[in-house]
Amino acid sequence: MATIKKIDPQITNLKSDENLLKYFTSDFRKGYIEVTNKKFVLPQYYLEFMDKIENFEVYDTDVFVVSHPKTGTTWTQEMVWCIGNNLKFTNVEIYKRFPFLEVTPLFDFRECPELFGELSDHLLDSLEYVRKLPHPRYIKTHLPWDLLPKQIRTGERNPKIIYVYRNPKDTSVSYYYHCRAVEGFTGDFNVFMDLFLGGRLTYGPFPAHVLSIFEQKNRENVLIITYEEMKSDLRSVIKNVMNFLSKNYSDEEIEKLEDHLSFESMKNNNSVNYANTGGKNFMRAGIVGSYKNDMTPELINRFDNWIVDKFGKTEIKF
Repeated sequence: MATIKKIDPQITNLKSDENLLKYFTSDFRKGYIEVTNKKFVLPQYYLEFMDKIENFEVYDTDVFVVSHPKTGTTWTQEMVWCIGNNLKFTNVEIYKRFPFLEVTPLFDFRECPELFGELSDHLLDSLEYVRKLPHPRYIKTHLPWDLLPKQIRTGERNPKIIYVYRNPKDTSVSYYYHCRAVEGFTGDFNVFMDLFLGGRLTYGPFPAHVLSIFEQKNRENVLIITYEEMKSDLRSVIKNVMNFLSKNYSDEEIEKLEDHLSFESMKNNNSVNYANTGGKNFMRAGIVGSYKNDMTPELINRFDNWIVDKFGKTEIKF
């Protein structure tokens, strides 16, 4: 088992990162910080929750879906939920049954008091909402391994952790449209790509995020899957997750789940597409390689060189 490291207390305010502050600062986000020596970027408000997340009580029966934003998280959540709950297709919104652990630290709604009357419990205090979930709990997080609750990192508790990642070119484009629609990004496409490649977006740097979980890949409670695998051979991924969660279903049941998890079905399913929370264009294209519709050849070449630089000496291939 890999050596356990405590959270590096190194915290730096990103006051000098002009583009991040210029194009992302809003009424609910006043600034950004770098956390740990890997320089993970998070909103400044996260500092008020850092200790609570570090000491969050975890159970062996918990199931976590962990990911960098826009890598197939919601798709994976629905797959994991259905497999873990006897293929129960439900109309209950996914953010209620499979909530986002640290969504509250992402948006400081204290600065927008007019919104408090409209916010649901999972937004007002997501940590408390997750704490009160019935067991087994299903939990989403975008935190890298280094910032997950201490009990997970030390191995004191061994919840199931399913990590999904995606080609960074498709990830960055999907993240761009998401941030334009949901997080108030006002810059242009090229500014966003500069921020992504520079590791100056929330939850970045992307390479450090992905590599943080690969360092733990030999743990029995960690399963790593890819968005591309889900697109090319969803049945095999379903079976892999079934085995990981100690579940067994017939071929006929798996076929029904495949249909339920198809992109069109997911996009038209109001329980997963955040239609009731203002999630405009939350599920946009769902096509592997769609970055080619947005990126110039020069930008693609820049990404390819960046991938070689960041991942070339690793087992991770895109």
